[in-house]
Amino acid sequence: SGKMITAAYVPLPNYHSLFPDAVRANQLLLPSTQALQAGFPSTMFPAMQPVIR
Repeated sequence: SGKMITAAYVPLPNYHSLFPDAVRANQLLLPSTQALQAGFPSTMFPAMQPVIR
């Protein structure tokens, strides 16, 4: 919608201090089915299908 965000780089040790569960994370996060059906982010994930469990 024309809005832009600015984000700073966070070194991995600092990220893990902020989000300790991320140290053991091993599953890729994908966009929701709703986001894919809405066409976002079709340019970022053109061939990916959501994993529904």
